[in-house]
Amino acid sequence: MRGNKKSYRVTGFVLTFIMAVSLTAAGCSYEDSTVDSFVSKRRPKELDYWLLNNEELIFDLTTGYTGKDDPEPRPMDEEEFIETWKKLREDQEHEESDTSQTAEEADTADTADEADTGDTADEADTADTADEADTSDTSTQSEEEEKPEYPVINTYEEFLAEFHNAIRNVDDSCGFYTTELDNQTMLSWLQPAIDEIKSRDFLTNSGGDLDYFSVGIYNGEGVFTITWRRDKETILREREEADAEAQRVADMIGTGGSEYDIVYKVNQYLIDTDEYAPKDNSAPKGIPYKSHCAYAGLVSHEPCCEGYAFAAGLILEKLGVECMYECGDVIENDGSIGDGHAWNLVKVDGNWYQMDICWNDVCGRYDEENGCLTYFLVDDDFMSNTRVWERDKYPACDSGTY
Repeated sequence: MRGNKKSYRVTGFVLTFIMAVSLTAAGCSYEDSTVDSFVSKRRPKELDYWLLNNEELIFDLTTGYTGKDDPEPRPMDEEEFIETWKKLREDQEHEESDTSQTAEEADTADTADEADTGDTADEADTADTADEADTSDTSTQSEEEEKPEYPVINTYEEFLAEFHNAIRNVDDSCGFYTTELDNQTMLSWLQPAIDEIKSRDFLTNSGGDLDYFSVGIYNGEGVFTITWRRDKETILREREEADAEAQRVADMIGTGGSEYDIVYKVNQYLIDTDEYAPKDNSAPKGIPYKSHCAYAGLVSHEPCCEGYAFAAGLILEKLGVECMYECGDVIENDGSIGDGHAWNLVKVDGNWYQMDICWNDVCGRYDEENGCLTYFLVDDDFMSNTRVWERDKYPACDSGTY
């Protein structure tokens, strides 16, 4: 009996191991074979008529699969500005103190080494030099206290550069000087800056993590603050993971085919691997904050419209295909303007086209064979049936549907 039990255990272990290896191998080859099996096809002519006359689908798209989230801008009053400026200066002084302390410890170690050599004269010289350095540091610190080293912001381009840098680093405040600006002018630049950053930066944009943007300008001194919805460590970690995953997918798709084939495969890959973000009643419009970034479309696979757009843009960027993020508002069935929405512009064979992978994913549930091509490389005329956008901000797509 013991011998039989032992043989059963060995046989069971071998079978389990073989099954595990087989499943692992199947799982590894599934993604490769799926992408390789994507046979590019053209959009059927009857698809436009079917879409524009399917009121149930249009209602589903415009009410359930939209939701662009941007921070609320607000000016600071003078008291808040003074407190914020003071805290910003204290943080800077703390950093300078840490740097100075490290330098002093190094000087002390050097002085101790010289003392071991018994060179008293050199020690005296070192002490004198240290005193002079301390005096110089004190003078420098005094000057810095009078005027901290902050950038000058007088133009939109200067604001855009500093704001983008703060978003990229997940900073919560930035001090600056200005001779031209007031609170309202800078606040009016916020939304254009956010849209411009998102249009080209698919990875280190704000996603849905910005909550409030505040600015205070008094007597030529200014500070803007950013309230983040999630912690800095999480945001930076997710960006790193999303970038690595985008590179993996780009390597899997490869650059061997035409630009059309590459874009087609990116569209299909995200449709096959993603599901629209589940509702979260605690978030604006019920859409989770984290679903607005590339991480949602590449790693967690639960993006909203922005997550699809950023994921597609990041993959296409790595594949050398020019792409942009685009945003606007949807047109409801009754003709009214609805929620904000986001999608992509893609340049194929020298011409710009519109592409909405988020809605392609939904349309595929209505028409499994052709639905994924509903909003694939279409022109402005077709897209204008379901949304409005600031056309002067984006390249024209006037070459017809690809």
